[in-house]
Amino acid sequence: MVHPVVVVAAPPILANVSLEVAAARKEESLIDRYPLLAKSASMGVTYGLADVAAQLFSWLAAGEVIPLAQRLRRSVSLMFVGCFAVGPLLAIWFDLLEFLVPGRKPRAIATRTALDQIVQVPIMICIIFSLSALAEGHTLAFCLHKCQEKLVPTWRDCVGIWTPAQLINQGFVPLKYRVLFQAVISFFWDTYLSIVAHSVTPPLVVVAS
Repeated sequence: MVHPVVVVAAPPILANVSLEVAAARKEESLIDRYPLLAKSASMGVTYGLADVAAQLFSWLAAGEVIPLAQRLRRSVSLMFVGCFAVGPLLAIWFDLLEFLVPGRKPRAIATRTALDQIVQVPIMICIIFSLSALAEGHTLAFCLHKCQEKLVPTWRDCVGIWTPAQLINQGFVPLKYRVLFQAVISFFWDTYLSIVAHSVTPPLVVVAS
């Protein structure tokens, strides 16, 4: 006698969990197979969306109206800066930090965080300000002037925000996910950074000798 085979469908909750686990495994495999590409793309998307948010804030707060072509050029420029400069540089930087100061002890975490804030942050701020300005058609003199005017106050604000974030990042987030963690937090910081980068810069005064 042949007994019928009864197929019992998984409950919806278990089915959803299985889908989420499968998606997580797929995401992990992409990061493992293409780490630099995944990290760079995440920063590019973050920078582009952050600039859109910054433009919306400027419009709501001050009624600033920017022509569509200029808005698109600005957002695409920052997206390229995030994808082709910030993302790859951060990936290399975090690997270097982990190599120089390995471990999860409090002293190692604090050392990596301090090095990040002292070395990486001012360099990255200048890179973002300069590359975004160059992509928008400004001169090297304008970029240098902007960095001189805005580096110190922006760096000061960055240390206050990013020090606790980097303590979490360096202490609890696995190395391969640190750029992705930074990309999530960066959305809010990059929105602020875009506002600062595109605020009015005092004119460059050339004194004749």
